[in-house]
Amino acid sequence: MLSLTLFDVAVDLIFLIFLYSLLARNKRNALPDYAKLSGVPLPQPLMDFDVKIAKARPYRPFRWNYHQTMSLKRFEPDFWLELESTYLDRLEQRKKLYAQYKTDVLNALPGSSSACVELAEMVIQFLCARYPRHFTFMSSTGVFNNRILDQEVGTTAWRQKGKGEGAGIKALEFLFQHVPEDFLVMQENTVTGKYELRAGIACSALGWTIKHKLGKPLHEIHEPIPDYKEKLQNSMDRRVNRNKTIKTRLT
Repeated sequence: MLSLTLFDVAVDLIFLIFLYSLLARNKRNALPDYAKLSGVPLPQPLMDFDVKIAKARPYRPFRWNYHQTMSLKRFEPDFWLELESTYLDRLEQRKKLYAQYKTDVLNALPGSSSACVELAEMVIQFLCARYPRHFTFMSSTGVFNNRILDQEVGTTAWRQKGKGEGAGIKALEFLFQHVPEDFLVMQENTVTGKYELRAGIACSALGWTIKHKLGKPLHEIHEPIPDYKEKLQNSMDRRVNRNKTIKTRLT
């Protein structure tokens, strides 16, 4: 008959505590399954992708005769975030812009932190799925590895803050340091029912800055656009309000 000493029991108990803490840490740092939550599948991995020689896909948005519309097109999950050979140069250019202009190019209003963190997590998940040779994420530690920059970055601090103020800016700064793309976060104003620009990164905007558009609803953001009020405002408002989670189309 098996006989256990107090020492054996203590060792087993310590092991169980260690195992529980390890599992809890993994669960705490793991990314939510945004493919399941949003209905948008993860991209197909590019196993042989080489960022040093990657070229941009041709982009031809205009067709003649041109008619002013919302310019909706079908969203292709594989091409949400595209990397190309200018990756390092573009990050350096954006870094200089942020150093000079600060809140003109990156900012977040109170109450937008959770949305910014969610956006950053979605980007991490996409990059690791699409470019597995260049990006990895360790759910056990919450560390994001960018092999192009040869950087390991902890994400746990700002991800666990959730709605805490400051987490949104940290999440946007993380995106700014690793992805040469602009991101704009719209959130519903629960009083007016209108969607407003609550946070974002905009280094490539023409004729406007984050500072001047932050906190404004769609129709005020687009006020300078000719015929927006007459031709597009109602359609835009209906479209955004109807799509609480936009699954298949982006503008």
